[in-house]
Amino acid sequence: MASQGAGRISCPLQGREGCSGGNGKGLTKKYFINHLGTRHFKTNDLKVSYKDRVASDFSLFCALDSTLHQARIWVCRECFCTHTFSKSCKHADGVVVLAPSFKEVAIFGILVPTRPDLSVVDNTSAVTLHSDEAVVDGAISKMHSLGVESICFDINLLSRVFSK
Repeated sequence: MASQGAGRISCPLQGREGCSGGNGKGLTKKYFINHLGTRHFKTNDLKVSYKDRVASDFSLFCALDSTLHQARIWVCRECFCTHTFSKSCKHADGVVVLAPSFKEVAIFGILVPTRPDLSVVDNTSAVTLHSDEAVVDGAISKMHSLGVESICFDINLLSRVFSK
């Protein structure tokens, strides 16, 4: 989780543009919103850059979406501005983007990127293995089924969430 204590939010974009993400203490909601606008989404070029990164990086999308939900705000795909879930986004050209519900993604208008394939071990992609096979010491071997579904973790997302 992106939280650092009660009401504190760690920036999921830490390490970019000199961001320290709250220096391990996290940011208050008000400062987090200000931080996004002044550090990460300050210029149109930065907004375009982040739109592209978020649209193509599953881990970044999930981390940002989770953090925006924690702050109870959403980001409009068109202008990349933050809004509370009760407010629609009104653009200068008169276009109004209706606010999503809290249950929807907080990065409104950008599709969730595809999950990366599982890692490749010894030139064998985990996707090509049958559900009861695994690569152990370079050889494909059968695993005995315990009747339990396997769980896949996104290592990039976990390292961002648990760093510092």
